[in-house]
Amino acid sequence: MGSIVRSTLAEQAYFDLREQIMSGRLPAGHRLLPEELSLTLAISATPIKEALVKLDQDGLVAMETRRGAVVRRFTAADVRNLYEARELIELHAMSRAFAERRIDRALSEHLHATQANLLAYRAQGTEAGLIDALAQDRAFHRLIVALSNNQTLVDWHERVMMQTHTVRVYSLATYPLERLAAEHAAVIAAVRDADATAARAALERHLVLSRDEILSRLPDGDGVAAR
Repeated sequence: MGSIVRSTLAEQAYFDLREQIMSGRLPAGHRLLPEELSLTLAISATPIKEALVKLDQDGLVAMETRRGAVVRRFTAADVRNLYEARELIELHAMSRAFAERRIDRALSEHLHATQANLLAYRAQGTEAGLIDALAQDRAFHRLIVALSNNQTLVDWHERVMMQTHTVRVYSLATYPLERLAAEHAAVIAAVRDADATAARAALERHLVLSRDEILSRLPDGDGVAAR
């Protein structure tokens, strides 16, 4: 029974810390000490250590020997590698779906609904709304990757997306809503029209511009800042 409780507490700590990292409340370079976290999360240090190991596997923190972990700081090379992985996965999923004639009206409607939710959350003008908007952004791309019918790719993409959205921590002032909305709309239109060439081009352009926008915000020292 005790191991089940500990596992549940470890999952609770994992999801709590993951949300704080991805939202930017725990910024890049922040040290995560199990003893301190046990006080703030009201959870014993053992499940917190287990949660940190899982976050390390996700690529969100870097473990430090006997000292807990630190929130990972991404370099320009990291950003390029992550977006190269996203291009490989997402463009493959899109191409495969078109080749196997699995692009239909339902997909374009789901993409459109996710985009509408993203815009609605961002329109709230709050930090909480921005966090929810970013979650809808991930959902948009998750719909595309699901077209691969390959669970291994889906799981890999989920980890990559967590890292890119940790990199992409935006403030209300810096979130490029107009650009993202226009790029998503281009993808949706091409899917609706069943235009494979346009869909791939729109998706690739969106990923390249998103990557370049992140690289443009790199601070001195080549590490991605939280804000």
